Amino acid sequence: MKLSQEEARHAQTRKDAEASRNELLARVTLLSSQLTEAQNQKSVAETARQNLEAENKNLKEIFAQLAGDLDRAQKSIESMTKTIDSNRTLIDNLNAALNELRENLRSAQSDRDAAVAMVNSLELQLQRETEKGRDLEAKLADLSEHNKRIAFELNWFKERNPGATSVVQPPHDGRILAADGARNVYVISLGEEDGVLPGFQYIVSRGDEYVGTIQIDNVQAKQAAGFAIKGMSKGEIRKGDRVINGR
Repeated sequence: MKLSQEEARHAQTRKDAEASRNELLARVTLLSSQLTEAQNQKSVAETARQNLEAENKNLKEIFAQLAGDLDRAQKSIESMTKTIDSNRTLIDNLNAALNELRENLRSAQSDRDAAVAMVNSLELQLQRETEKGRDLEAKLADLSEHNKRIAFELNWFKERNPGATSVVQPPHDGRILAADGARNVYVISLGEEDGVLPGFQYIVSRGDEYVGTIQIDNVQAKQAAGFAIKGMSKGEIRKGDRVINGR
């Protein structure tokens, strides 16, 4: 009985000793890890210290360079100040000469202004005369084109009506009712009741823009059809375009 109790106490003692041993090993491991970390931190701190020392050295060199630059700049400023002072006298003299020249210029300015006004007047007159000439040239071109259309119409009428006298085309104003550019057929809102005859020509316009000229070859009571004269069109004839007497 006593032996069993003694063995039990020894077993507990061994168990407690083992636990203490394991605890000591764990603490040793932790301390070893902390030591390693402390050494790493020391290495990092040493590297940072070296970097700071290098940066401090660089800053000292920069400061020394800036101090030298400042000293040279101050000397340059002193030299420039002296130059400015010497130039002020020259500027005053130049201003006096400039004022004298201005007075002389004012006395001549009135003559120059009169000459400029005369030149401007002549240029304006030349421009107006040039515009008049261009307007006359444009009217002459329109008249020439009009004469060509009349001659074409007369020739067309004489070829189809030998010995007949020409018919005076009355003033007309209408619209394009239908347009077929592919077949070159156009229907207008004017017909036999309006006095339209085959061979009549009508100018086609859209707003203020000239589009082309058509010639009538088929007439009905209230409408007529014709074709666009080649070489006299400047755009596509469309439904709704205005048609007026082409003569």
